[in-house]
Amino acid sequence: MWQPISPTLMQALCRHAEQCGAPASGPLLRARNGNPITRRRYNHLFERLGKHLP
Repeated sequence: MWQPISPTLMQALCRHAEQCGAPASGPLLRARNGNPITRRRYNHLFERLGKHLP
């Protein structure tokens, strides 16, 4: 599922990808153990973010 994001968030995610050495074709958001986050965790993050965004 795609979510709209601001240019500022996109820049921050690109910076994060560069700093952590994320592969271009792989998932960016990962759990502490290095595994990609689950769809449930991803949805939960956007639910939390949505409470703070207009």
